[in-house]
Amino acid sequence: MPSFGGWEILVVVLAALIILGPTKLPELARTLGLWFGRIRRTFNNFKLEFEREVGMDEIRQQLHNEKIMAEMKSLENEANSILNEADTAVKATTTALADETNEVLQPKKSKTAG
Repeated sequence: MPSFGGWEILVVVLAALIILGPTKLPELARTLGLWFGRIRRTFNNFKLEFEREVGMDEIRQQLHNEKIMAEMKSLENEANSILNEADTAVKATTTALADETNEVLQPKKSKTAG
């Protein structure tokens, strides 16, 4: 974007004064000021709307991520519950098998008359 110094602006103002005359120059300056103000406001409104939309997209993405994390936590809890139940069932089966094995392997006491 071009940068204008003091001398450049002075040359433009003097050229406008010579071309338009002293009566129309204030009217032109006022009109240009109004147009630049409108353009600036329109640009700022667009910028604010864009930032608001980008912020909303970030919030939507964060909510989506939180929902996925909650579902993953729920699945993790369910998996842990199933593992605990399976572990309990395996321990119970192992204990039952050990008890049966001990009964089979231990010699039965016979009643002997002495």
